[in-house]
This record gives sequence, C-alpha cells and structure tokens, in this order.
Amino acid sequence: MHPRKSCKIFCGRQGCGKGSQSKRLAERYGLPRLEMGDHFRHLKNTSRDPHVLRKLARLKSGALVDDRFAIWQAKLWLMRHRGYRGVVLDGVIRTLPQLDALLPFIGDRGFDLSAIWLDTPVEECVRRILANPRPGRDDDNPDALAERFKAYEAMTAPLKQAMIDRGVEVHVISDVGLSIEEVWGRVQGAFLSERVVQMV
Repeated sequence: MHPRKSCKIFCGRQGCGKGSQSKRLAERYGLPRLEMGDHFRHLKNTSRDPHVLRKLARLKSGALVDDRFAIWQAKLWLMRHRGYRGVVLDGVIRTLPQLDALLPFIGDRGFDLSAIWLDTPVEECVRRILANPRPGRDDDNPDALAERFKAYEAMTAPLKQAMIDRGVEVHVISDVGLSIEEVWGRVQGAFLSERVVQMV
C-alpha cells in the first residue's frame, strides 16, 4: 500500500494571514501551493475564453466564483500535482458544495485533507487589508470587502464544523495577541501534528 500524502488547506477570513502563512509553509517543506484567488486573477488577466472571463467577472464586486467553475479549476490543479508527497491549498474550498465535491476527489488521489483555520477578528482583518492595499486587487475596497465578508460568514465559516463532521482534522489558531512568528510556530505545529487540536 502506498503511503498517504498530506493535503493541508488554509482557511479563514480575508486578511487573516493565510496567504503569507501558507506560502511560508509550502516554501519551508518544498510543497506546491494553490492560492485560489491568485489563480483566478491570473486566469482573468491571461485567458481569452469568454466563458472563463464571464465566470471571473464576479470577483470585482467581491462575490465568489460559482461552485462548478471553482471545483473544476481545483481538480485540474490537483491532477497536475498528484505525484507530489503533499500539497498546500489556500482558500480553495469556500462552500459546502465545494467541500463535498473535493473531499472524496482529494482522498481518491492518495491525499489526506486537513485544515489550518486562522481565526482573526473581522475588525483586524479589515484594518490589515485597508492599511496594505495589494497591487492588482480591485476588490480591496470597503464596498467589495463588505461583500466578501458577508459571503465568508454565510458560506465559508460553517465549513469548520462541516469538515469536523466529515472526519477532517481542523486546527484552529487564534492569532489574537500573537506575533507573526508565534503564529508561524503554531502553523508548523499543526502541520506536523497528527492530532486534532484547537490552539487558542
């Protein structure tokens, strides 16, 4: 029997730091990483397919891309990287239909899915985003942010319990009062742990 491989997904509100922490984890352990927002923005800037561009037009207002398109893109990427000993996903699963479609797909390709959920207060997330606007992000504005946080609370936040109910390891890390390095230490601990833990 072949050993199971790690598929670590980072979840949390926009601005919680999952992009920075997931990138650092992938680089530290030499794993490929899919950051779904960056992936969609790259497609938006390079694709000439009108169907794809119509799907991605929703991003400007802060809305989520529809489930079928997001699932299709995630599956394509996972198929291209199925030979690796592990992968890191950032913001790839944002709705219950995405979870139910991708969890068995990931498992069938020899990966064990587990999650690192960064729990940052919404006020702090807003402060970080508005204080550090990112180049090429036309959704880093108050109106789009309100839509993005609304979508998160309605569709993504409930996934924490849904993952647990489906047997997925969920490591919840609150960064309140912690430095970036302290959060990184807990992220590493969650990555290396085989236990379901809640870090507070």
